[in-house]
Amino acid sequence: MPRISFTQEVGPAKSGSAFPKLRLANGEVARIVCLEEPVMTYVHTLEKPQIRNGQAVLEEKKRKDGSPYTKNAMRYVSSFLCLGDEGEMEERGVDPENCPACKASTRSDQVKQPKPKYAMNVLRYATKPGSAEVSSSFNVQVEAWVYSGQQFAKIRKLALEGWKLQEHDLVLGPCEDEDYQRFEIVLSQQAVWLASEENKKRSLTAFKENKASAEELELLCARRIDRKYIEQDLETVHAAWLELNGTPAGPVDKILQQSETPTISVDLNSTEAVTSNTSVSHSSDLVLDFDELMKGI
Repeated sequence: MPRISFTQEVGPAKSGSAFPKLRLANGEVARIVCLEEPVMTYVHTLEKPQIRNGQAVLEEKKRKDGSPYTKNAMRYVSSFLCLGDEGEMEERGVDPENCPACKASTRSDQVKQPKPKYAMNVLRYATKPGSAEVSSSFNVQVEAWVYSGQQFAKIRKLALEGWKLQEHDLVLGPCEDEDYQRFEIVLSQQAVWLASEENKKRSLTAFKENKASAEELELLCARRIDRKYIEQDLETVHAAWLELNGTPAGPVDKILQQSETPTISVDLNSTEAVTSNTSVSHSSDLVLDFDELMKGI
């Protein structure tokens, strides 16, 4: 997958677990700086309904206005990289011809469309406990940050406002939800790695020697699995819904052949899919060019 710009107009088995990932514990704060553009991938997450004694297990949720509602409780099945063609995914957000999970998502609400996920190498500063203040002894670590479309939108907003992300640190946190990595992202007025030539040299050297490649970042977003295993997981999802509806289990093709494929595109500033025939234009006003930073080091 190619890297993308934060200011760019965008449409909608193996793993990279060897690299340290940026994750915050509840209440934790981190201070980082972004020296490169993120990698974007499309990830499918399959779930099936929970069933007890032949009946759906229900759970209570709350809407944004606080009003309660009930829905089927779901059980995680698998998560994996979409098999869709890069150009097709960029234009439409789904690729039913190449990815069986995409195909299923266009024919049944049993399967959701893939969601974009982002990953990039960042420099994380050593900070004083519970604070965004950098430790007196300057030290940085390269960590891979995997994040959602909502977090991408927050950083994109800063870039579109004209802030140069290599020249400003980002303060993350305090973390409100460790499981879902929910925290605020605040722009700092300075970048500590640029405070001195020694800081800059140490930071760039550490980044160059320890950063994950684009392919490794992609695999940190999700596993890459063979088509046959995706189809098996789709069958598992389909069988659970059939059981819930009191229908004998059948081939997954039933949810792959229900209707013609609609034209779908995805706005990455939103998590919702929309019907559209509009092509996606691109711009790259901001380029985080690490090679340029390395000149003279």
